Amino acid sequence: MESEIIVFTQEGCIYCKKQKEWLSQNNIEYQEKNVDKDDEYRLELLERKIMGVPYTIIRFLEDNEKEVVVGGFDVKKLERLLLEY
Repeated sequence: MESEIIVFTQEGCIYCKKQKEWLSQNNIEYQEKNVDKDDEYRLELLERKIMGVPYTIIRFLEDNEKEVVVGGFDVKKLERLLLEY
């Protein structure tokens, strides 16, 4: 299923680094939004009342843009959402 993946990250976050490595190893394309490099990205997180990273938004484009979020680096949830489809 086609999806759009956005990963909010910040500098020095080991879990952000691990998640980006995992996505790359599994050939999963994603857009990174580093909250340390752009205040607009930080505001996006604050509007969602999210205080931690990594924070991942997955939009399933073929399912009326259904949106699923993953807080933290949750490999099992990412595998279920991105690899089992």
